[in-house]
Amino acid sequence: MSRWGLGSAAAVLALTSLSCASAQRGDIAMFRHFDGARELRTAAIFGRADQAEAAAIELRRENPLADAPPESDPYYAAFYESVADVDGAQPPVDLASAAARVALRCGECHRAQGLGPRFAIGGPREAEGLRQHMIVHSWASSRMWEALLGGSDRAWLAGAQALVDQRMDIALYEGRVSDLEEASRLTDLMSDIGRRAPRVSGLEDRSGVLGQLWATCARCHELAGVR
Repeated sequence: MSRWGLGSAAAVLALTSLSCASAQRGDIAMFRHFDGARELRTAAIFGRADQAEAAAIELRRENPLADAPPESDPYYAAFYESVADVDGAQPPVDLASAAARVALRCGECHRAQGLGPRFAIGGPREAEGLRQHMIVHSWASSRMWEALLGGSDRAWLAGAQALVDQRMDIALYEGRVSDLEEASRLTDLMSDIGRRAPRVSGLEDRSGVLGQLWATCARCHELAGVR
């Protein structure tokens, strides 16, 4: 399978509706933006400032709407401003917030243009061990990120519900972290984010929730020595 994966393949099919006069160039640039935004998501989740800065550099290299009408200009100005905020942003909180705002600006532009990716939602597998729970958390985070990009309420709610339904048992952390009390606090925080998320509807507010989620993931990864 290519590095795009199944979820990204669905987005690629939807994104090919972009641009009339310069469809090929615009499509390729948009694919690269999607890839860069996804790199930012990973960087935020694992607290990798260097990966985030590299992704920001790539995002600044492309302008998928170079030949678009002037009405697109404010959205791209906001997008590039959010990308600039990634530079020097420190993990976990600042970096997670900056990465989520990039997704927000993408979603705002998609909505204004009446375009944007559409993703298959599906459902998470039932988790038993630690690795399976991490897969569920990754699935939930991806759906909520895609909800910002594509404006899907269903994806947002599905991701939030997965965090609530499959809460991690603190016993799974034993022997893996040095501070079980902190691990328990982060687990409670993750579930709380999942419970609060369905009550948040605006893209700006959802971006804030997603930033909180990613910062919590990064704290937990740091506690477990996973980078």
